[in-house]
Amino acid sequence: MQILNFLNAYFYPKPIFFPGEYTLPAGCTLYIRLHCLHRNPKFWSHPNEFYPDHFLSEAIANRPKGCYFPFSAGPRGCPGKLYGTIVMKTLLSTLLRKYKFEDRSEI
Repeated sequence: MQILNFLNAYFYPKPIFFPGEYTLPAGCTLYIRLHCLHRNPKFWSHPNEFYPDHFLSEAIANRPKGCYFPFSAGPRGCPGKLYGTIVMKTLLSTLLRKYKFEDRSEI
């Protein structure tokens, strides 16, 4: 009897073969190094800088799926994802309601 279904990871009883020379043996554990994935120059034009253009719609459309996991993914992902998103939206809406913002780039 499985009490905590949502904690189960995927288990593959047979080896998994990838193109090239990589083979994952049956039952092995696979860890994805998000720090390296999020800074891979193959997917990011400025991998070691905060570059907001990475998150524009056209940049997202041109990026392969699976190269950005800000909160991890799947049922075992970050439990604070929804909370973090709500806090950021609340903060942004509060700032926009209470303050007036101006473009002062000409100064």
